[in-house]
Amino acid sequence: MKDLLKSFEEKYSTLVWYACKHPKDDPSWDDVPADIMKGAFDAMDDAESTYPEDIEDLAGRDGDWHHGFNSGVLAAIRLIMTAEDESIEAAVDNFPELDT
Repeated sequence: MKDLLKSFEEKYSTLVWYACKHPKDDPSWDDVPADIMKGAFDAMDDAESTYPEDIEDLAGRDGDWHHGFNSGVLAAIRLIMTAEDESIEAAVDNFPELDT
């Protein structure tokens, strides 16, 4: 069960992170150092190839809904994982944990 939760945490963390990034052609990247920009773009490419349908959903007409869903799933998974690894009190204190 722990491996399944970890794989879901990785997926939904990636999707939430991706949804918070500006498109590659956005001028906000102009002042970002080249090595950081390359790392971000490589991670975006990885997300697009690993979760193509989910990324397409984020870019679609209902993208905000999908981002909200992904964020809720991530928060719930982290609640469960923290409760198992630490305590229910720690899980509740940290809920919703969405830092990516």
